Amino acid sequence: MFKQLIFAVLVCFSYQGFSQVIKISEARKRDTGTVVTVRGIVSNGTELGQTIRYFQDSTGGLSAFYTTTTAPTFAAVKRGDSIEVTGKLKLFNNLLEIDPIQSFTVLGSGKTVTPLSISAEGMKELNEGLLVKLPFGTFAASPDVTFLGNKNYVFNIDTAKVQVRVNTGSALLTGLFPNTTVSLTGIVSDFRGTYQLLPRDYNDIEFKGIALTKPVTLVSATNNTISLNWETNVSGSTQLLYGLTPDLGQKIDTLQNRSNHSITISGLSPATIIYVQTYSINAFNSKDTVRSALSAFITPSLSSGEMRVLFNRGVDTTFAVPATNKPYALTGNRCESELALLISKATQTIDVAMYSNASTVIREALKTAATKGVRVRYIADNGAQNSIFADTAALGFKFIKKPTTDLMHNKFFIIDAGDVQKSWVVTGAMNLTTNQIFTDHNNMIWIQDQGLARTYTVEFEEMWGSKTAIPDLTKGKFGDKKIVNTPQNLTLGNGKKVDVFFSPSDDASKAIATAIGTANNDVEIALLILTYFDLGTALNNARIRGADVRGLIHNDTAGASSQINFLQRGGAKIKLFPSGSDIFHHKYCIIDGKKADSNPILITGSHNWTNTAETRNDENTLLIYDAAIANLYLQEFEARWKTTLTDVVDTKIEGFEVKLYPNPVSDFLTIEMKNEVSEKVNLTLYNAVGQPIEAHFLNQAQGEMTKLIPLSNLPVGQYFVRFEVNGKSMTKTIQVIR
Repeated sequence: MFKQLIFAVLVCFSYQGFSQVIKISEARKRDTGTVVTVRGIVSNGTELGQTIRYFQDSTGGLSAFYTTTTAPTFAAVKRGDSIEVTGKLKLFNNLLEIDPIQSFTVLGSGKTVTPLSISAEGMKELNEGLLVKLPFGTFAASPDVTFLGNKNYVFNIDTAKVQVRVNTGSALLTGLFPNTTVSLTGIVSDFRGTYQLLPRDYNDIEFKGIALTKPVTLVSATNNTISLNWETNVSGSTQLLYGLTPDLGQKIDTLQNRSNHSITISGLSPATIIYVQTYSINAFNSKDTVRSALSAFITPSLSSGEMRVLFNRGVDTTFAVPATNKPYALTGNRCESELALLISKATQTIDVAMYSNASTVIREALKTAATKGVRVRYIADNGAQNSIFADTAALGFKFIKKPTTDLMHNKFFIIDAGDVQKSWVVTGAMNLTTNQIFTDHNNMIWIQDQGLARTYTVEFEEMWGSKTAIPDLTKGKFGDKKIVNTPQNLTLGNGKKVDVFFSPSDDASKAIATAIGTANNDVEIALLILTYFDLGTALNNARIRGADVRGLIHNDTAGASSQINFLQRGGAKIKLFPSGSDIFHHKYCIIDGKKADSNPILITGSHNWTNTAETRNDENTLLIYDAAIANLYLQEFEARWKTTLTDVVDTKIEGFEVKLYPNPVSDFLTIEMKNEVSEKVNLTLYNAVGQPIEAHFLNQAQGEMTKLIPLSNLPVGQYFVRFEVNGKSMTKTIQVIR
């Protein structure tokens, strides 16, 4: 009898102490907030992002969301794992998920999930969380050459339309956007009542006929040859049309049927742009053909490839590697005078695309060049400061303004593109106004390379509308009217690699995010503004992989820099560069600059890290694969990074009062503000040594406002809370205790 009683107690304890495993279909019927334990086979790994896994049993599907705080080891769960998960049911944007995860166990691995074949009408709650396969259909037309992250595409099946979601970081981003009939496999998800299909990678696309699965890419180039590669889903012919213009005119046929295609174009000249279009005929169906989009490539030049980096501020030379590695200029005066000198040496052509210019020194240098017979062409933005060009008749050269409202935001010069050793491209973040040259923080880079100069000339003439000295605004293309027509991967005359992207046609942000994805040691960003989601995510992913991510963002644009708090919360070291009369105008990024053997990359140009720069403005971006150049920018970054809270002097803010309590504080800090000054208040939390921890930007903060800030993640110690209103600042000290 005693043994039976003990057994009954143990059974009762076991039943009450451990959650009972239920089927997923049963869990989906439970109320949100209920803790459930379910088992299933995982249908995705990191292909859909770092923080979510979908899994299913024979009765239904469900998702599990995790963070490094709630379930750090859940990141190792991969496709095909059999798992048991315990956690709380939650609706997030109408998607039912387990969040937070209280516990989980991997029961096995290597399992297979067979997709459920459904029609378009099957995209509904019954199948939410399940891996499914849709019938053959076609994507709605898109200008995208490859899939882009953080974007929805429409998939048409007869008259039905299905939303297909591609997330940032998706494995789909390496594949071409399908312009043919396909069937799709993916996971059914729900976003605010709209059901979406989430394909995991390119293997989830089944083509009905022959199709390109990898774009035409440059394998290698010499002064006289270009070798290309592309892939098709089935075996087909390997053929190519090419020419010096988009009209093509010449053909190569290797007489080979294969799915991995390679062709070398020979007999070319140095610094020559070649336009190509590949096509393949299905080896099993001669009526089935696929053609690539028109692409541009260029042979390396015979130029020197010399690069000169110019800053208008001093740098920290203690970081110079080697010690003799120094910038070409360190003052605004030197930047302006050296540019004027370069202009004076031009003998053939000068093309300028410059957002704003108030430098009479540069204007006069251009006028003098024109009087010597140099062909000068100039494009400016129509809304920026360019009053020194008001008297166009006295210039001696053609000057036009962009005719549309979106910004012509470029800042580049092309000097003597027709000369092997005199051709230069000048670009960077610096406009030529007085403040931009002498006061604001800025950079320029000069590159002596004919191939790069010819590449920039194609972009310039697309906006100019002609190849002559006379512009044709009826043919000129700006903003989203431009097409992909320039080489993107260049080898300079000295063998250095440079990639160039012109916005908005060339997916510059995707190229930046891809480059950040190579970081294995450190990433430094120096930016006017950061709002583009994909780039914030790329930086955060680099931090998750173990890279040291540091950033400087201009303080007066911080209110619009939506990615700052996201990155700071994650652990990235992001500083707001102190506001004042000067603007922190840089747009550069250094990847692995502190580890020369990790192939450092320098990213610079006119491109702000915003959606507008990516989709509407005329911009240019350079990716430079050179350790010495990356090191020069690292010297500049380290000099600016030294600026801390203690470098900024507080001033009294009339009409602004603030109260912080409790102080000392443990978990939550309450901030009460009375504000009669401005609708915008920047609030930044600093640690005891003046390093920013996180920022909050209050855009409708006039009147009385209460703000609650969680501090439970902070160690005990002293902190500072800085308030900035209309360029004035106020700092309060708080103590965190436990």
